[in-house]
Amino acid sequence: MRRKELKAVSAGGSHSLALAKDGTLFAGGWDEYGQAATFAKAMEGKKFKAVSAGAAHDLALTQDGTLFAGGSDGYGQAATFAKAMEDKKLTAISTGAAHSLALAQDGTLFAGGSDESGEAATFAKALEGKKFKAVSAGWEHSLALAQDGTLFAGGRDRYGEAATFAKAMEGKKFKAVSAGWLHSLALAQDGTLFAGGSDESGEAATFAKALEGKKFKAVSAGWAHSLALAQDGTLFAGGWDEYGQAATFAKAMDGQKLTAISTGPAFSLGLGDPCGVLRAGQLCGSFEKAKDPQNVYTLTFKAGSQERSLASGEGRRAIDVLAPETETHVFVKEEATGGVVGNGSVYFTRDATGRIDIDRDKSQLPPGLDFERSDPNRFVFTWTDQAVIPRG
Repeated sequence: MRRKELKAVSAGGSHSLALAKDGTLFAGGWDEYGQAATFAKAMEGKKFKAVSAGAAHDLALTQDGTLFAGGSDGYGQAATFAKAMEDKKLTAISTGAAHSLALAQDGTLFAGGSDESGEAATFAKALEGKKFKAVSAGWEHSLALAQDGTLFAGGRDRYGEAATFAKAMEGKKFKAVSAGWLHSLALAQDGTLFAGGSDESGEAATFAKALEGKKFKAVSAGWAHSLALAQDGTLFAGGWDEYGQAATFAKAMDGQKLTAISTGPAFSLGLGDPCGVLRAGQLCGSFEKAKDPQNVYTLTFKAGSQERSLASGEGRRAIDVLAPETETHVFVKEEATGGVVGNGSVYFTRDATGRIDIDRDKSQLPPGLDFERSDPNRFVFTWTDQAVIPRG
């Protein structure tokens, strides 16, 4: 089986969910209520674009916006909620301790499960008529971002994690939010971090204070710890670290460039770039197909007698740039037959810092092959034409 590259992770109470790049769902950990291995088994064959793990239940959203759920449904937060959403196409989901949130394609907010503190049905009812772009379900509180970036909150506010936090954030516009157990995090549109609620372990105000002046692209609030992902993929953490879920985890990630993060009650997950830290003269590449036949294709770079290959569907990998500032031959092959279905050349350049580029004017890519830079030294090659060269 080819190595699976993951595109998303979600940390639950004592279990974890992960989505492969192709939309396949994987799960591990505590499965007493069918929220881990049992749920993944039931979802075999389906492809998903988003997942969310709660205390003991899960939500998963297919590519077309259909909702599936597994695990504990004691408060109607899982199967009951999914049943109620059967006729709706959703774009975003989030799971709390015993409640669930979802956004419809038009931005309407839906909620199910426990409403003991007003975090579910009461919250959705209060926001009827408003349209949202993001939601986050905490332990017993909920956050929602309006399409213009305004923050709304509902549910338990004992430590100022909900209504008090939203009140303090009036006039600000946000791009991301995360509701934890007793605290909340929010990212302003310019990447500035704000926090509210319990700061007993330094997970909220203390964390935000320590990170003043830095800009972030993602945040995640756990039980009593917080994670923040800088624009360049560097991880920062604060709060409770008894199990190595905060500062210890961030220390272990030194040098890694992460693409996604998620916090459970006492553990943390992060997705690293599969190419790791690139050396000078390396690029991180992946090879994708715009059309998706069962066959696997390989993209091979050849200079002289040296070759480096990327296989479709295997995720990204680091390859050495073989001949900077000279012609490198390119072959696209069907792996099953070994037949060449496209060939040409690519002209790599490398500057004094080791940054790799591709000179499109000097390159002669085969028709049907294109590339896009995803980050410095990181390229995605896409194959769209499976019959460039007649086979005979």
